Amino acid sequence: MHVMSLVDPMAEDMSKRLEDFAKCMGCVAAQSVSMAMDIVPRGVSKGLGVKVLKEKYGYACLACIGDAMNDYDMLIEADVPVAMGNAISQIKVV
Repeated sequence: MHVMSLVDPMAEDMSKRLEDFAKCMGCVAAQSVSMAMDIVPRGVSKGLGVKVLKEKYGYACLACIGDAMNDYDMLIEADVPVAMGNAISQIKVV
């Protein structure tokens, strides 16, 4: 799996352009913190990583900790999802 992480204090202004760039490249973009965005190939996510770990190593119970949208798929796949205290609201409801 390959991930490109972009950090820029002006990322909020650039998020639409970065999402368009990711789409053009056959990738998807996910906000990790207010000034950072991860761009990954379509179909790749931290959630896929959790699935692979469970299948390859036979883990019966896997806990994951997250705080931002780039953690969403991972937390959905986790048997024990944990949102950090400073997590965004969409993550806290998982």
